Amino acid sequence: MSSQLKSMLAAIVCVSLWGFVAVVSRVGQYHLDRFQFLFWVSLISTIGMLVFCYFKGTLSLLKFYSKKQWYQVIGLGFLGGYLYYLLIFNGYAKANGMQVMIIQYTWPMMMSVFSIVLFKESAHWRKVLATILGAIAVFVVITKGSLSGFSVEQPWVLVSVVLGAASFALFNTFMKQMSVEPSSMFVVFFGVATVCSFISMLVSGGVVLPSSDDWPVVIFTGLVLNGFSDLLWLWALRRNEASFLAPFIFFTPVLSTLYLYLIFHDPFLPIYGLGLMLVVIAGLLNSRGILKKSIKKAR
Repeated sequence: MSSQLKSMLAAIVCVSLWGFVAVVSRVGQYHLDRFQFLFWVSLISTIGMLVFCYFKGTLSLLKFYSKKQWYQVIGLGFLGGYLYYLLIFNGYAKANGMQVMIIQYTWPMMMSVFSIVLFKESAHWRKVLATILGAIAVFVVITKGSLSGFSVEQPWVLVSVVLGAASFALFNTFMKQMSVEPSSMFVVFFGVATVCSFISMLVSGGVVLPSSDDWPVVIFTGLVLNGFSDLLWLWALRRNEASFLAPFIFFTPVLSTLYLYLIFHDPFLPIYGLGLMLVVIAGLLNSRGILKKSIKKAR
């Protein structure tokens, strides 16, 4: 099996797993609130990544981090490990799953805006068009295709999802500038999320142990969705160009939609299909030069 085929299969597995984030976000909060669920998931992720790094021999790299790198990694852990998941979990617990999922996956378009504003990257026409399509997707999903649709039941929850997508976009924007070894960095990310969610849990309602029904979801989310899939994606990236693998990411919301429909029978309005299509197209456009490179490879 060629390296390209192996990395492609790995990407498919990752995307198939990431599609379950919407499902576990809802199931995991049947008995736990968002702070409790995030704490236990982050704790499991931290333990799992510590074990992995120990046997890989990368745990010792933490002591070589400069003070600046520690500040950067901790800040990124707060954005992408704590704030993003906290806001997304809140969205799936309180609002329509289809709406939340489509808004959640506008983060690549937001990332383009942040890259242009913060790091002065060129405003390529693909980035501009992708951002416009992402904004239209959010508009049509929230309004359901009509201005009267602004009277949604949970407007502030959907606003929090937008903020969550923005935090993840910032996380990925700054991640591009980091040169730290990935697996050791993940230990810090998950560790920051664990500490922050623990404090939030104490303030909001105290420590609550997961029930016997909760543990499978917590362990699956912590070890597989947050741990294994991240490592598998990094493994795939080392064996192929990011431009070849990136398009797979943008089919995650399609799978999420399918899972929500099959498992929870969430209503799927035609306007959600339009929003989903806009997000996928915007995501593909946002991946600079992907289509051009793919065509060249096919030839």
